[in-house]
Amino acid sequence: MLTLITFTFNAAANFALGLGVAYYIGAQEFGTYALAVAAGSVLQTLFFEWLRLSTNRFYGEKQAGEDPGILSTLNRGTGTIAIVLSVVALGLYFGGARLGAILLVVAMAPLIAISNGLFDYRAALARAEFRNRRYAALVIFKNLAAIALMLGSALYWCRADAVLFGLCLSSLAAVAISSRFFQEKVPAGAAPRKDLIRQFMVYSAPLIIANLIFLANMFLARSGVALQHGIAESGRYSLALDIGLKLVATIGSGLDIVLFQLAVRAESTEGKAAAHAQLARNIVVLLAVIVPACLGIWLALPSFEAVFVGASYRGAFSEYMTLLLPGLFAFALIQYAINPLFQIAQKTQPVVLSALVSLGVTAGVLFLTPGSDGAHGAISTSAGFIAGLLVMLVLAWRVTPIAVPWGEIGKVLIAALAMVAAVLPLRGRAPGVVELIEIAVAGGAVYGAMAFILNVGTLRQQVMGRLRPAHP
Repeated sequence: MLTLITFTFNAAANFALGLGVAYYIGAQEFGTYALAVAAGSVLQTLFFEWLRLSTNRFYGEKQAGEDPGILSTLNRGTGTIAIVLSVVALGLYFGGARLGAILLVVAMAPLIAISNGLFDYRAALARAEFRNRRYAALVIFKNLAAIALMLGSALYWCRADAVLFGLCLSSLAAVAISSRFFQEKVPAGAAPRKDLIRQFMVYSAPLIIANLIFLANMFLARSGVALQHGIAESGRYSLALDIGLKLVATIGSGLDIVLFQLAVRAESTEGKAAAHAQLARNIVVLLAVIVPACLGIWLALPSFEAVFVGASYRGAFSEYMTLLLPGLFAFALIQYAINPLFQIAQKTQPVVLSALVSLGVTAGVLFLTPGSDGAHGAISTSAGFIAGLLVMLVLAWRVTPIAVPWGEIGKVLIAALAMVAAVLPLRGRAPGVVELIEIAVAGGAVYGAMAFILNVGTLRQQVMGRLRPAHP
């Protein structure tokens, strides 16, 4: 229950922040804000992602007891990188960030990378140890601080740099609280080790390169729209991309932080076969959530846009989101369904090929085909992610084959199609709050009922087991 509450609150806060910031600062400033966040994500992936990935794969209560040097090595790496990037960020910002949007993006990116990198590392430690309360406190505090600081800055100053400082401060405040009250105890004499750093680097380097390429993919589309159609149009495109990406990333990462750790624990206690069985179950769970979520957001787009999206973004938001959703669905499968297969097998090199194909397709569509607005960027982004998914599926089949639960996947698709058939007549009749509620309630009820009837992922046994009174 606590995990569900945390996930729901995190998703709601991310939507509120994305839409609220865009509404208050306008398309021009939001375009600058989105570019700075994208650049910060690139730096975070480059400098901090190896720590998060290594924590997820190699750290846990059992592993920490067997090798105390793991935590010391992770802590030392995090601290060193944060100090170096802090100096760079301060120098860039105070040395000329006021001279224009591009310099602001360059100056704020290191600070965004530090704050989000430290937060993700602390969150990964909590999840690796299955400390649900610690993880919930970290996420909820960070989002409450972000709502206050980011929306407050957007409302009062209406400037991208003020909102970006609010973003950074909210993450750093959560890290400070976590470090103060939930500090992991490092055994005496447990020194950082170079051999562990090498192990972490070898494992994570291909994943980092692939993630950097995927981030470059999205940054390329934003920048291409800005160069060809103006930064305001890039802001409109970026709002659709950011909200859609938050949707799939929040759902996918919310599931992944639990499901991947279950696979890691199964491997450490029962062996590879148990880990592969868990990975197969994980795919079903992910699809059972992400498929209706993506279809649901498409069904609700007219009402969602009418209720939540600022007037200067309307029309464009719905069009661009519709074009982005197939690609974002493919991106979710790559990151949270296929990548874990390579991570458990510790054969992460092939993922780079998929990312390169994705980037090449996006660049080709963006610069070799005509376009007049942000739809151009949306089509190129979706095409790239779908191409990347196809390559990943082929590589996974050849390198890390598992017993794919096709029957369960078929049940998910049948339930999702039933949901669409039931809800589609409601779509677009009178966009607004009432229609949005009708679509959410009807879609959830139909999909839930069909999933129960078809027994997706043994849902029926789990529900009946909880309802059945316990015998003394």
